[in-house]
Order: sequence, then structure tokens, then C-alpha cells
Amino acid sequence: MTDEPPPLSTEFAAKNVHAMRQALDHHNATCEFRAEAILLHPYDHHLVGFDHLWGVPVVPDDQIRTKRFRIHCAAPGDDLEGELPLDD
Repeated sequence: MTDEPPPLSTEFAAKNVHAMRQALDHHNATCEFRAEAILLHPYDHHLVGFDHLWGVPVVPDDQIRTKRFRIHCAAPGDDLEGELPLDD
């Protein structure tokens, strides 16, 4: 038995990439600071399998809970949007 996560399903990737795109678009439309990164728990980062989406780095961050993500920017108190859910 290994510690490797299960293989990524196309449905999982599609749902979560779509959710991240919506959050990124919302952030960039409502915040004066452009998004600098999409933060994911390291396990979810491995499952999603992307290091960049739409020119924005996708970064593992162990402070993010599993099955959640956050849009990071340079705004003071940039956690205003908080963590957003990933789909199972």
C-alpha cells in the first residue's frame, strides 16, 4: 500500500478547475489587487495536478484545509474571501 493519492478523475478535475476559475474571475473583478496564486492543501494540489492555471501559480500550502482552496493576492488582509470549497 502506498501513500499516493488515488488517480485523478476527469470529473474531479473539471469541477474543481471550473470552481477555481469562477473564484479567480470573481476575485479579479472585485479586488483592486490581481490574484497572485491559488493555494491548495498539498494533497489536493497533487490531485489537481496543475502548477499554473491561466498564468496564475497553483501552490501547495499546508495551512489550507483539505478540499478547500484560497485565492491569494497582495491586498492587506488578503484572506477576506477565505477558503472556498473543492468538490469531491
